[in-house]
Amino acid sequence: MNINLEKDIVSVIAPMCKNDGVEVVDINFKQQGARLNIQVLVDTPDGITLKHCARLNRVIGDRVDKLESMSNVSYIIEVSSPGLDRHLKTERDFEKVIGKDIHIITNKPVENRNDWIGMLKSVNDNGIEIAVNLKNEQKIITVLRQDIVRAQQHIG
Repeated sequence: MNINLEKDIVSVIAPMCKNDGVEVVDINFKQQGARLNIQVLVDTPDGITLKHCARLNRVIGDRVDKLESMSNVSYIIEVSSPGLDRHLKTERDFEKVIGKDIHIITNKPVENRNDWIGMLKSVNDNGIEIAVNLKNEQKIITVLRQDIVRAQQHIG
């Protein structure tokens, strides 16, 4: 995959979505045979509907079609919601789920464990605090953001 091609696509999609009040959560590129699959994950403060995704898919497709770098590229665009089980990456992602249960995996043990499920209590520039059940008692643990390998809202 050509890095310049990815940059061209992102440079069109990101500002267009921002102007529409839509947050681009992630853009993934995957070569599938001769076709490039462009997956755009979007969200708004009120959530995203199927109708909104379909409209964005058409608008983004029209804009990408006009890129000179895409003139000889076979591609498909998929616009969708990141879903409830989306990976939490940015401080804003974590802020949206304060008060909810999250599942985190760390690259360094915290209290001798790398895998935690607990209620997110707070978020700051350096890390997060989650309330966990440790030896049958509630405890607040602090996890540095740099030590988080994966985090997502815990469903179920």
